Amino acid sequence: MILLLSVIKYIYTTSKDMKKKKRNAYSVIEFDNPVQADSIRYKNGMYEVMHEGKVVSPDRGQVQISYERPKGSKILNRTPTEGSISLDPNMQLTEYYQLVAVDTNNNKLGGSTISMASIFIGRADKVSDNSINITIRPCVLYEYRGLTPENAERYVWRKLLHDLTNEEKLKSKKIGIVV
Repeated sequence: MILLLSVIKYIYTTSKDMKKKKRNAYSVIEFDNPVQADSIRYKNGMYEVMHEGKVVSPDRGQVQISYERPKGSKILNRTPTEGSISLDPNMQLTEYYQLVAVDTNNNKLGGSTISMASIFIGRADKVSDNSINITIRPCVLYEYRGLTPENAERYVWRKLLHDLTNEEKLKSKKIGIVV
C-alpha cells in the first residue's frame, strides 16, 4: 500500500537569482501491509502518519525535489527515508552514518586528456528542527591520464564503491552517496 503523503509546490527565491524554476517537493511513504490511519501530523519539521493518537511507521519512503522542463521532469534530489518524513531533503541526510561525494573534471593538456577526481567524506548532524550542520573534508584526489571523460568517471565510481564495500568498519553502516 502506498500513501502519497503530500505534494507541495513551492518556489525557491533569492534576491540574487529570481530565474530559478518552480520546484516540486514530493514525499512518498510505503507500507508493506495495509494500515489504518486517521491523520497526518506535522511535528518538529517531520510528517507522521497517525492512528488513534499513535505513530504508524512506514516501511520505507522517499523525498524528491524536481522541476518540470520541456523534455520531462528533472530530478534534483531523491532521498530514501525511514520512519517519519521531512519535506526538506537535506534533513534526510542526517539518517546516514557517513556521506560520500564525488566530483570529476577533465581537461586536455598537450593533446592528452587528464582526468581529476575528488572524493569528499562528510556527516550531517541535526542542529534544530529546521537546521542541520554538514561537515565535509577532502579524502582522496585521483589523477588519470588517457581515459575518456566517461571512462574516467566510471572508473572512479567503481573504485569508490569497491573501497566502500570492502571497508570493514562501514559494512554495517548506512552510507549516503551524493551524486
